[in-house]
Order: sequence, then C-alpha cells, then structure tokens
Amino acid sequence: MEFECPACQAVYRIADEKFKKPLARSVCKACGVVLAIDKDNHQVTVNAVAGTELGGQTDKDENASPHPLDPLSAHKNTKGGKDVLAVGLFVLVLGALAVAMGLAAFRFATGVGVFTGKPARETVTGPAAQRPLEKVDARKAVKAPEPQSTSVSRRPESTAGDVNQVLQQGYQQYEKNRLKEALKTFDRVLAADATNAQAHFWRGRTYIKQERYDDALADFSKALKLKPDYSEACDNLGWLYMKRGELDTSLRYLNQSIALNPNNGWAYYNRGHIFFNSGERQRALKDAERACSLGYKTACQVYERYRDAADSEG
Repeated sequence: MEFECPACQAVYRIADEKFKKPLARSVCKACGVVLAIDKDNHQVTVNAVAGTELGGQTDKDENASPHPLDPLSAHKNTKGGKDVLAVGLFVLVLGALAVAMGLAAFRFATGVGVFTGKPARETVTGPAAQRPLEKVDARKAVKAPEPQSTSVSRRPESTAGDVNQVLQQGYQQYEKNRLKEALKTFDRVLAADATNAQAHFWRGRTYIKQERYDDALADFSKALKLKPDYSEACDNLGWLYMKRGELDTSLRYLNQSIALNPNNGWAYYNRGHIFFNSGERQRALKDAERACSLGYKTACQVYERYRDAADSEG
C-alpha cells in the first residue's frame, strides 16, 4: 500500500503483509504525527493523540499497527516543495529587477545620476542659448539705481498721556499696513492738537504708502516747521522733491538732514545719487564712500560703479 501523510505529504510504501488487521496506526517519521491507516479503504487520517484506541486496539497491543515507519522506506515528496520554492525565488528576483529598473528610470528622468548622485547639468534653451551674453563696459554711462523710497524713521517718541497712546496706536496700524485706520487715528491726534509734529510726520508717511505725495509733502513741511531739528522730516522732503525732479530743493533738504545728523548714511547716498546724475562724479563718489562707511550697504554696491565712471572722466 502507498499513501501520503495528510500533515506533511511525505509518501510511504508499506507491504500488505505487515498489516495484521485492516485498521492500524503508525508514526510519520517526517513530521511525527500519529497516522490512522485503513488498509481496505486506502484512507489515512491523523490521529493526533497517541495511544488512543483504534478499532479496539491500542499502541500496547501486540496486534496494533506496525512499528513506526522506517525512514528508509519513506519517500518524502520534496520535489513539489522545491518547485514551489524555485518559482517563488524566480518571482522574487524578477520583482527586484523590476524595482531596480524603475528606480533607475526615475532617477534619470529627474536629472539625477544613478551612480554619482550629482544633479545633472541644466539645459538652457530659448533665446538665451542662441546668442552670447553681452559684455558691459562699466566706464560707459552708468545710471545710478533709484533711491530708496523712504528713510529709516524711528517710532513716535513719548508724549503726554492720552495723546501718546493714540499716536502709538496709529503707528502700529501703519506698521501693519492698515492705512485707512492709521489715517483716522492720526487725524484724531491732530484734531486734539494741531501742533503735534509727530502726528504730521506719521500721517505723511502713511500718505507716501498710499502714493498721495502732495499730501505727504504738506505734512512733512508742517512737521519740520513745528520741529526745526526733525531730520527724518528733512529726509522725506528730500526724497519727495527728488521724485518730482526738483533737485535743488531736494539737495537743500538733504544737506539740512546731514547737518542735523552727520551719521545719516541714507541722506549721503541719496545726495550722491543727485550729484552723479548732475555730472558731479567726484562728489557722488565721495558721498557713496561716506554712506558705505556708515553701514549703508546699497551705497557700497554703487561705489565701484561711481569710481569707474569718475576714472573714465580722467
């Protein structure tokens, strides 16, 4: 009789003469389970509990099933398992190769080298790639950059009581670009005290943000009249007149600002800008150098160009 172990599919062959009765029990050497063997019906089942009665017999009965099967007579069905394992390994290898190829394709598509990991060189297309870059001669006519729109201004100084609180509120609204609210707040201060120079100044600054330059000019003029040493008001007046093209008036206010505050790099820079556009290259160079030494970085950037232009004049 030939049969398989239901638990591990090991194949056994047992000669019929070894069966003393149609029902017998033996032990699978491959997995150790107890097997119930029905010779006549050619059926084999697992009898998990050793020593249980089977057909009125026990393991201790001399007529019980044959001795445990000799491993040499067992033919374990490993071929099928090996085939399954081989197929599994083959599928696994194919999957790994597919992942590797996909990753390589992705890295090439995104411009990254597979082995070096360094970004690929950017390809330049369009008009920029069709013509060489033009060289610029710094000694030729150099146009100075536009001056900054406003100077650096301090926050409002402390004044008496409630007026100071309202003024500070307007300043905070100005800083947050809530310009309509800021205007109303500065109007409240000036309604209570029309001689408040700081309220005129900050309302003028708000007007500049709104590009209401004529209104700003009036407020800065009023602030300077009320407070003759108000250097920041001079700065803004200098810039506004420069924007209007009234360079002589702009210079007058920038000179006044520098006289009030000799460390005002912004004023030196803008005065140098006027000098440069007026053809006074040496004076422009001097002001740019001074502004740069005071920490005004924009002046440091234009200094070299001013110097080249001045040198070209001899």
